Amino acid sequence: MFWLIRMFIRLIMWLISHIVSVAIAIFLIALVAFIVARTTPLDEFYRARACAKVGDYENAEHWYRKGLEAHPNSRYAPQARYELGLLLFEQKRYNEALVQFQAALDRLTDGQKRAKALVSIGDCYANMKKWEKAASSYMRALKEHHFDEALSATALLRAGRCYESAGNLSAAGNAYRKAFQEHPTAPDAPKALLSYADLLYKLGKHDRAIEHYKLLIRRYSDSDEAVIARLRLARAYEAQRNYKNAISTLLDFLRHAPRLARTAAYRQLMEGAKAQLKRLRGGK
Repeated sequence: MFWLIRMFIRLIMWLISHIVSVAIAIFLIALVAFIVARTTPLDEFYRARACAKVGDYENAEHWYRKGLEAHPNSRYAPQARYELGLLLFEQKRYNEALVQFQAALDRLTDGQKRAKALVSIGDCYANMKKWEKAASSYMRALKEHHFDEALSATALLRAGRCYESAGNLSAAGNAYRKAFQEHPTAPDAPKALLSYADLLYKLGKHDRAIEHYKLLIRRYSDSDEAVIARLRLARAYEAQRNYKNAISTLLDFLRHAPRLARTAAYRQLMEGAKAQLKRLRGGK
């Protein structure tokens, strides 16, 4: 009986010693986390992200700036500046966002992050209608991380749009063409192909525009751009006075148009298509 009591006491002591060890370990981990939080900007940046996530931009900006002011040389500072830039961009404060993106770029070393910062810089310039500077930033992003399919196509598409807005149609065409030819599986490839076909139509090259609208419909049949391409294709046929093909293409567009019902432009596209169809049938 005595040995059972001794075993029980030993078991209790063993459990107590392990509970104490676990408690000490938890305390030490919490202490280290507290020290890290007080000596790095992690606390401020996590608070900033939490505020930004729920749309509290004012407090998010406050915590980003507080962390950056207290720890300007932290290894977390470049990413925080980039995130602050995104926050400011969302509020259309493009000049302020540009300052943060450029400061982040100066410190970032990772190629993909640098490329994203350059794309964001380009977005700021584009929204400020500084087309050449925007296009230059997008093309720099392409050089920084050219093996990223999605980012490369996005940079080329946006550069093309800026070149086109600046009146440099040759450079715009080259950028669009590279986007869908060199990065055909990227999400922005259909947009680039549609932009290229639209540019050809704008230049009066209707045959080539028709060729590329058809290519878009064939290659990216499930995309929204393929639906829009049908409407643009009908316009190109009408410009060639090929009214039969224009009407059949418009009817094809109307069959596929419900796929665009979730988009803001749906009503306008439908009204335009119906008006064009009515005009064509009236002229038969």
